[in-house]
Amino acid sequence: MTLVLAACGSGSDGDSGGALADLVGVWDNSKTTDQVTNEEYFVIVENGEMYTYDYQGDAVGNGSNCYIKSEGVELTDQGNGSFLVVNSDSESFSMQATLSGDTLTFSMVVNDEVITDKSVKTTRLVTDLSPLCSELQ
Repeated sequence: MTLVLAACGSGSDGDSGGALADLVGVWDNSKTTDQVTNEEYFVIVENGEMYTYDYQGDAVGNGSNCYIKSEGVELTDQGNGSFLVVNSDSESFSMQATLSGDTLTFSMVVNDEVITDKSVKTTRLVTDLSPLCSELQ
């Protein structure tokens, strides 16, 4: 299972645990490895649903100028930056969110290993993440 999330901060310079309201928006979770960039975004909405948009026109995708939209992750705010995450397979786990400015770090334990992932708030809108590949077929 792969889960990567992103979110924004309150604008302060200090680190703090994020509440669900702080995570609502569009976040850039693109990663570059060996000079190859995988362009990917996450959208978190007010009710805790999270959608992933993976751009296929990058070096990692299939070359199509479209986004694959994935869903099936729900976040439940448990206070103090702690979230219960339920994926599309109804598997659940806890995750910690820490905000520092516009950078969000999610930390979770998977198979006794701490996994962290950082993402940055973006000015993009959900409508910018189009067309969807499913709409082009």
